[in-house]
Amino acid sequence: MQKRFAQFILSAFLLASAQLAISQHHGLGRPVAIDKLPSGSLYVLDAQGEVHAVDFPGGQPVVTGSFHFNKEWASADIVSAQLNGQNVLFLAANYGQTGEISLYSVTGQLLKPSWTLPGGVSSLAYDAAHSILYAASGRTPEIMRIDVNGNTGPELLARTPGSQRLGPILFDAKHNALLAEDLVLGAIYKVDLSQRKATFLCGGLRSASAMRFSADGSLLFVSDDVSEDVLTFSMAQPKSAPRIFAKLPQFSSPSGLAWAGDRLVVSDDSARKLFFLSRSGSLVDTLPK
Repeated sequence: MQKRFAQFILSAFLLASAQLAISQHHGLGRPVAIDKLPSGSLYVLDAQGEVHAVDFPGGQPVVTGSFHFNKEWASADIVSAQLNGQNVLFLAANYGQTGEISLYSVTGQLLKPSWTLPGGVSSLAYDAAHSILYAASGRTPEIMRIDVNGNTGPELLARTPGSQRLGPILFDAKHNALLAEDLVLGAIYKVDLSQRKATFLCGGLRSASAMRFSADGSLLFVSDDVSEDVLTFSMAQPKSAPRIFAKLPQFSSPSGLAWAGDRLVVSDDSARKLFFLSRSGSLVDTLPK
């Protein structure tokens, strides 16, 4: 989560220095978050503030480039999107108790001044239809709202009742809602975006790190970096006990989830790898090998 660019010279320096370079190695550092454009690359954010592009020539995952956005801040989350016809990346990082969200091109160009969150930021979610970015505070039970095109915010959207510290959030376009997980309680809340009200949805987690829906929206996939597995919840019966989708001996600290075609990609910051899983949860590939 990045420090506010209070001075123009600092912004200019970052703009000039964050240029995409073809990767000379196959390492991903410690991948803390991942996201994939619907028709493009998979983007990996590592703990040192480096973004890696992963493409699939011949169907095999390959690191094709990388850029730094800020080494001084602790990386938190990455969301890829298409904004005004351009592929972009929202990058979140923290320094102390302060969080910052920056908007970059996929080639590493800073596109606009950053948004600062005094309470930190743990996770991002994006409503592409309305160009609205949501951010969960890293230190309070608050979810913030940013109108990207209107350049307004962050403004308070909602607080999750009884929550202590929020982790991953996920936008649910079908129900115009957000899902937000509490890292302390192991509970997932549903936030109605029209009413700006949060209600308890389900529990049974230890410490979720990422959430993704299945293609048809019937299942919620959740990675847990404490139990070291990936679980699924039925959205028709969310309060039913979750099922284990994948628990690999190679898992150490699952940190992010993304779909790449019909494969579920799991980043693991301690294992320093991406794991590619089949629809049945079996391991089909890794990066690095």
